Amino acid sequence: MKKYLASYLLIVFVLSTKLTAQIVQVSVGASYSQQAYFNISSCDVNQIANDAWDIAFSNDGVQDAGVFINESSSFMGSSLKLFVTDVTDWDEVIDDLSSFNDEAILYNQEENWTEGAFNSIKDQQSPFDYGWGIYNTALNIVEGNKIFVIQQRQGDFLKLEIISLDDGVYSFRYANLDGSNEILQTVSKNDAGEDPLIYFSLRDEQVVSIPNDYDLIFQRYSTAIDDGDGTLVDYTVTGVLLAPNTEGVVAQGIDPTNVSENDYKELYSTIPTTIGHDWKFFDFNSGWIIDGERAQFIKTKEGELFKIVFYDFEGSSTGVTTLEKTSLGLVNAIDKNIKELNIDVFPNPASDFLTIEGQSKDAEIIVFDNCGKLVFSKKIQPLIDKIDIRGLRAGLHNIIIINNGQVASHSFIVSR
Repeated sequence: MKKYLASYLLIVFVLSTKLTAQIVQVSVGASYSQQAYFNISSCDVNQIANDAWDIAFSNDGVQDAGVFINESSSFMGSSLKLFVTDVTDWDEVIDDLSSFNDEAILYNQEENWTEGAFNSIKDQQSPFDYGWGIYNTALNIVEGNKIFVIQQRQGDFLKLEIISLDDGVYSFRYANLDGSNEILQTVSKNDAGEDPLIYFSLRDEQVVSIPNDYDLIFQRYSTAIDDGDGTLVDYTVTGVLLAPNTEGVVAQGIDPTNVSENDYKELYSTIPTTIGHDWKFFDFNSGWIIDGERAQFIKTKEGELFKIVFYDFEGSSTGVTTLEKTSLGLVNAIDKNIKELNIDVFPNPASDFLTIEGQSKDAEIIVFDNCGKLVFSKKIQPLIDKIDIRGLRAGLHNIIIINNGQVASHSFIVSR
């Protein structure tokens, strides 16, 4: 009995926090000068300057060897540009810059957080090719075999080589194109703890600390955009990336106030650009326009579930995005749909009575409104019962059914 009561109280606690909406503003600074690392649950925002770091190393496990370039730049500013050379000798002076043009830039693929721009040139058919280097099966290390050139934000060039990844330690060096001012550095996965990425500043010659408790990254990045003629061109956009180990799904062509997460629960993705930049578009007459028929569902790495709806984007004047976050509780707190319990709830929408069919003896229901407020709870008759909802306000509601020790949720709309 105590165990059942504890489960019941847990359900009430979890669901009483559900559907609680909060308006939040996240800024990347005037002229998009910053990156904003956003924790959805706490609403904490950690802002850092676009040029605070230059390259980042993946720290997702023993098999990953991803290296990323920082693509962020301020409005009208220049971003870092990465190129691969055909030079094989580190000591060779690089004096021909003609091949370092926009067509040759290497970009982060934004498909995951284990492969960045330095990995984009790998042989897709070889499991041992990491782009910047080849895995040596005899020595159990990744050995660098490429020399890269980075055009810095102010326009000057330097060369960089990732020497190896050995026992969790990345070794790399960089210098001027003539080899002067060479700097040798190492970063260790072992020292990074649970940080999924190790950020490094070439200018400051040190690791940059960014707290790992973020879920979304608001920033500028490069992605392929249709130029209107069907040709994809790489373009710098301002958007939102999923953090490592965060999952998301976009619901489009819907009413954000009534959309059900259950309809999208099988479609979650960890691709960083799942939310992306196209939740807004620019109209030369009206300015920035938000897609009003769109919502985003986010699963955090802590197991929390949220709905995100964008309401405003102020552009480069302030860099402020206004959004509404709604807590939907814990991902695994109520993990069954009513269909899995062979229970049916109808009609939907409903105006007077809600019929519940298929439940066993001693089944109970808990009903919450759209703000997460407990409306009522009661035991229901076995097999079939009609619930009077004439006293409920119009709008979205959530019903929880406790049946034979199992718990399932279902959303329904009260129409008037």
